[in-house]
Amino acid sequence: MGRAKTNKKKEAFTIRLPPKTIKKIEEVAKILGLKPSVVGRNYLNLSEYIMVSANTQIQTYDKTPLASIPLYILKNIFGYLSEQQQFDIGDSLGVIINTNANLLEKRDIESKLKMINGLGWMEVRKLGSKWAFSAQEFPIAVVHALVYRMLHNRKYPQIWTRDYIQPHLNKTTDELKDIAKDNRKKDNNLKRIDQEIPKFDRELGGSIENYSEVCRYYSFNTLKINNDEEE
Repeated sequence: MGRAKTNKKKEAFTIRLPPKTIKKIEEVAKILGLKPSVVGRNYLNLSEYIMVSANTQIQTYDKTPLASIPLYILKNIFGYLSEQQQFDIGDSLGVIINTNANLLEKRDIESKLKMINGLGWMEVRKLGSKWAFSAQEFPIAVVHALVYRMLHNRKYPQIWTRDYIQPHLNKTTDELKDIAKDNRKKDNNLKRIDQEIPKFDRELGGSIENYSEVCRYYSFNTLKINNDEEE
C-alpha cells in the first residue's frame, strides 16, 4: 500500500527578464504547445541538477562542466571505443551521479535515477516492477558500469564483459560448476564462472535481454520499484 500523497506548497518567485528572453520563452512555448509559464518552470526545474554561470556555462553541483552534444554523435563515438573504454565512461558517469547525490543529500536510488533523467543522459522510466533505462542512448557496457558504481560506489568488475557474462547468464548452478571444473587448471577466467555469474546476478541483476540488439529498455533486478515510495 503506497503512502498518501502530500500537497507541496508552491510559492511565487518573481524574476525580471529582458523582453528578448520573454519573447524566446514564448517562442519555445509555441513550438512545444505549452504555456509560457510551464516552459519557464521547466527551465527552472533544471536547477535541481545543474547550475548555470553568468556566462551561461552549465555545470553539475560538483562543478563538472557540461556540454550539449547530440546523442546520435555520442552513439557514433561509442562505436569506436572498446568495451573496457565503455566501462570506464560508465564508471565516470556513475561517480558524477554519486558525488552530486551526496552534495545535494539525495542519496536514495530513485533520486539518483531522476538525476540521470534530468541531466538528459538517458530516459529512465518505470517498466513493470523495475526502473528501466532507454537503450537508445548508451550501449549496455556503459550502463552496466554506471549502475554498478551508482549502487555500490566501486568500479565495475572488468572481468564481466559481454563475452564472459552473456553465454552463461541463464545456465544452471550445476552447469556453471561443470564449466568451472573443466577450466580449473586452465589460465582463463572460466574457472571462476560459478562464482562470478551469481555475483553478477546478486550485485547487478542484469537480464540476458539487455544484450539483445533489439532491446528497447535495459532493466535490472537490483532496481526494483519500492511500492511504499510510489505515489
